[in-house]
Amino acid sequence: MKEKIMVKELFASIPSRICLTSYLWTSINTEGFISLTAHFVDMNWKLNTKLLNFCHIPPLHTGFELSKKINEFLQD
Repeated sequence: MKEKIMVKELFASIPSRICLTSYLWTSINTEGFISLTAHFVDMNWKLNTKLLNFCHIPPLHTGFELSKKINEFLQD
């Protein structure tokens, strides 16, 4: 929880935009995983990357299911 609070405060202090990227892949044993990553430039003009969330995602990787999961990540 401390890390979440620190990341929220960091994002609130960033003067520029934040780019979100989601990655979806399947492991060798056909288990699906999804992650959400944030990319941003800080006050010192340094490009930063933060992994916001990562979890297992069951089959049926439809656009609706993926968007629902990303929305859950952002709500969290």
